[in-house]
Amino acid sequence: VSDIKSQPSQWRQESATCELYYDGHQVKAADKELLDSRGQPLLIYNLIHPTVNGVLGMEAKTRTDWLVKSDDKEGMEVAEVLNERVNEVARLARAQRACSDAFARQCKAGIGWVEVRRNDDPFGDPYIVEEVDWAEVWFDWHAKRPDLKDARWVVREKWLDLDEAVLYMPQKESLLNTVYHDSWEPMDLATTSDDLSHTLVSAWHVQQETTLHSSDWMSADRKRVRMFEVWYRKPKSAPVIELNGNVMEYDSNNKIHVALRNNGHAKVYRAIFSEMRRAIYCGPHLLHEGASPYPHNEFPLVPFFGYREGRSRVPYGLIRNMISAQDGVNFRHSMLTWLLKARRVLMIEGATNMKDVELQEQLARVDGIIKLNPDVVREMGMDRVFKIDSELGVATEQYRLMEHAQTMIQDSAGVYNAVLGKSDSGATSGIAINSLVEQGSITLSELYDNYASARQQVGSLLAYLEAERLGSKPQTLSLYANSSKPTKTIEVNKPGEGGYITNKVTMLKKHVVMADIHTTAGYQQQMIDRLMQLMGSLPEQVQPLLLMKVIELSELPGKDELIKAMSQLLGVSVSKEDLTEEELQQLQQQEQVKQAQAQMQQLLEQEVLKERQLKNQETEVDLLLKRANTTLAEARVRQVDANTEHEQAKTVDTLSKVGERDQQMQEAEFAHKVQLEQQIDTLIGEMMSS
Repeated sequence: VSDIKSQPSQWRQESATCELYYDGHQVKAADKELLDSRGQPLLIYNLIHPTVNGVLGMEAKTRTDWLVKSDDKEGMEVAEVLNERVNEVARLARAQRACSDAFARQCKAGIGWVEVRRNDDPFGDPYIVEEVDWAEVWFDWHAKRPDLKDARWVVREKWLDLDEAVLYMPQKESLLNTVYHDSWEPMDLATTSDDLSHTLVSAWHVQQETTLHSSDWMSADRKRVRMFEVWYRKPKSAPVIELNGNVMEYDSNNKIHVALRNNGHAKVYRAIFSEMRRAIYCGPHLLHEGASPYPHNEFPLVPFFGYREGRSRVPYGLIRNMISAQDGVNFRHSMLTWLLKARRVLMIEGATNMKDVELQEQLARVDGIIKLNPDVVREMGMDRVFKIDSELGVATEQYRLMEHAQTMIQDSAGVYNAVLGKSDSGATSGIAINSLVEQGSITLSELYDNYASARQQVGSLLAYLEAERLGSKPQTLSLYANSSKPTKTIEVNKPGEGGYITNKVTMLKKHVVMADIHTTAGYQQQMIDRLMQLMGSLPEQVQPLLLMKVIELSELPGKDELIKAMSQLLGVSVSKEDLTEEELQQLQQQEQVKQAQAQMQQLLEQEVLKERQLKNQETEVDLLLKRANTTLAEARVRQVDANTEHEQAKTVDTLSKVGERDQQMQEAEFAHKVQLEQQIDTLIGEMMSS
């Protein structure tokens, strides 16, 4: 409390004023009374509202999802599971909306908060991610880092109904009722010895010594109490154990820790670190104190800082620099409207018999009648007796100053026309306008960097909580990848050889980053338009592939099935991991049919080859017969040419021998032909049987 009192308090009033200006409450009570006394109209021309909305719209149109990445290859599958689970619980908890609401407070007041906690309601979603009013949160002013990782404490206040507070802490029911109803009986309590009475006696002494007024933490019009939840880091020095890059506090009573240390498998050393703890107060009364109930060692409250002053570290947003220009616009607008209808009268005494109030009423009317004293007019002349001055020249100058103040509002915040959808450079194409928007957002880079860092921290807290919910039990999880059907299954916490779990979720070395893929409908439609323009300039065989990408970016129902069907028609290979069980069975059946067709084709080719071999053998037999006939004819010619009887005798003898040889050759030829016919019959039989 003393630390809070020493902090600069002016910034909270400035932040509240900035939010009032955004909502249109831009005139103080004293200024309003002054305008009423002048008869000047109260006009508010709120230019802060659309300017800030332009920045908020950019955040809505460039929103991205969270992405869980593993720091090593071993945890890639587990990170893939955790990534889908984190984005799913983020959608259920409406984390995107909570971050957007915090970004709105970041732009207006200079700071916003998002709380990530478990949901105590068993019938609701597992986690609650909600924006917290900056007026309900105090933080360590000595912290320098924007994520408050060097802060010692963060305090959040919350008003609870008395019966609700009792349900959350039933063991403190007597204390809460006694404190609220102020039903102390210190003398009777001091004489008793039970634990409850000692607690009440201690609380009574605290109540007597506190400097807080009861109205600061109790509501008289309704039974409510003001609870303070204090998150603080407690530094400690203790031994830690390190195994495979994972570090945890060493427990001498843990047999596994002791065995790892004695065997030299793990490193044990003393280190200095901080432990997150939580304390709950009802006013000055301590109701609970203990270690943080969350698996992470971080604050469950994430700050969304806009800008911070260099010396005082006071947070501020876009509106603080716009207030002076907005006041100028309102004043000039009110003054200009007043001057256009205001009339200043210069007249001498007795120029008219009308009273001043009646004269002002007639001057304010378009058809007003002013009766002058004719005797005074004849004596001194009209110009010297009565003159009306409208001060139109002053009105022109007021209008110029108002236009200048309007320009100053955007210039002081660094928000230009391109960001607000206004183009004063003549750009008409979508690409040129997007380039102007990107250039205009350069001046807001620090604002968006702080926002991206805070959103990343929110995703990291969700990843810790979801990893704890998955636990350490072996289980098989299905991945859907934005599809209505499971596309992949992954086993986590599966024990390997020796019982060692290689993919334990709670031991995953992970970090959460912002995905590069935008998920907003405007961004997807812009990409579709660009792809459709590009499609006309591509070859026809490439256009179907680009069309598949267009369908993927669209919001067509059943687009996954359509893309798979187009992939099969185009012959594009589809990963088996992306197929359902039914589609995988169909693919296996198609592969079996293709294998059977390939086997039939191979058998047909073998049969054709055998037929060719038989034809080749028949051709060889015919060649042998022709050669034998040719040899026989030549021998007969030589017999006819013999001139002598001796030669004739020899010829006769030779012919007889040739006849014998011819008969032998015919017999051999016949036997060979029979053998060939048998081989052919055998081959034909084999073909018929196969």
